[in-house]
Amino acid sequence: MIRKDPMTKRITPLLAAAAALTAAAVLLIAAELLLAGHILAAVGTVLLGPVVGVMLWKQQATIVSLQRLRQGLGQSESGRRRPATTSPAPQVSPDPGGKLRRVGVWTPPKTTYSATQGRAAAQVAADPDAPFRLFAATTGFGSPDVSDVTPRSIALVGSDALAERLRSRFTVQRLHPRVSAAELAHARPATLVVEEDSLDGGPWAGALDPAGSALLTEIRQAQQSIRDADGICYVIPGRRARLGAPALRAEAMVVAESVRGEDGGRAPLLDILLEHSDSKAASE
Repeated sequence: MIRKDPMTKRITPLLAAAAALTAAAVLLIAAELLLAGHILAAVGTVLLGPVVGVMLWKQQATIVSLQRLRQGLGQSESGRRRPATTSPAPQVSPDPGGKLRRVGVWTPPKTTYSATQGRAAAQVAADPDAPFRLFAATTGFGSPDVSDVTPRSIALVGSDALAERLRSRFTVQRLHPRVSAAELAHARPATLVVEEDSLDGGPWAGALDPAGSALLTEIRQAQQSIRDADGICYVIPGRRARLGAPALRAEAMVVAESVRGEDGGRAPLLDILLEHSDSKAASE
């Protein structure tokens, strides 16, 4: 409940001046009308004066109340303390292999500000090493060693048919949602291949649809990891338009007819990708 401010009942100099000028104007107009013989008009003008005075009074009361309300809100905002959080840093191994072999326990930051309510109070910070913990837990606590970087190692987000084609010449590491960062750290591939049509089903289903933004973000983070390691990202375009396709192709080499023969015999991977794209087009 907002209390009435005594300032709203006080006549300020500005209000007094405005009332005096209004009264003088009303009297002058009434006198002019009276001299002209308009008696009723003169009486109406005189009666209008108090109405104008009341309106001025109400206007002042409203302005003063708004000023007090702003001051009160400003003081409450400045006096509010930000939540204090304690963020125990997760144990991070200096080498990727250490994180791949350790599950550990994640302790999220705790919000100590008691006034935090609603969704802010229910927020839990995401575990930055969650992919590595899940990878370690699902592969026997990280029993495999970290691979050496080799051009023959390829990360794949694609169909079974494409995986079989690639395995004839390369070592293939298929990526999976929520653990792709750990899989990349384990396999350390030099190339990432993404087949758009495979994103209509399987573990990455819907990555190019509006509801699959989290999956698309994870794939783009995988692309960024490959680029940071001076690797190459390929995208085999789909046969139909998809909402997330432009973002997926933004910083990757799109496998299309225009790139055929660019590297000649120096790029067997590109030849396999083009053959796979051609075989899909022929089967449709």
